[in-house]
Amino acid sequence: MSAARHYVQRIDTDNLKQDFQSAIQNELNDVKNNQAELQQANRDYKKLIDERMKTNETAIKQYDQAFNRLTKCITAMFFIIALVMVAFLALSPLGDLLGVHHFYEWINYVLKTGHSAWRYFILVFYLVPYVLFGLLIYAILRAYKSI
Repeated sequence: MSAARHYVQRIDTDNLKQDFQSAIQNELNDVKNNQAELQQANRDYKKLIDERMKTNETAIKQYDQAFNRLTKCITAMFFIIALVMVAFLALSPLGDLLGVHHFYEWINYVLKTGHSAWRYFILVFYLVPYVLFGLLIYAILRAYKSI
């Protein structure tokens, strides 16, 4: 009888081992399937993130370009307003207060009353406001390029 019991215990033990192995194998198969599904989901998510990063980079480039244009336009408007103010300063009654009109009258007087050849050199003074205006424009353009 002990041989029969031993045989029955052995069958039970073998059945338990087989049941345990099959349960472990089923769980491992489930884990492998879940892992494959998770890896596929991870790849899909990575593709989605890469696509969104590309669209975000494109949007950021467009925003940067728009911001640079806006900055340049605002700067240009500032310099245009500054040039108009300088022109207004020279041509307005305020320019008379600063002596622009008197400066031109003095040049005309020297040209009409002078008798030497040096009086023609004074014609260069006619160019002084235009040279200053040109230098102002040059300085503005240099400042505009540095932006």
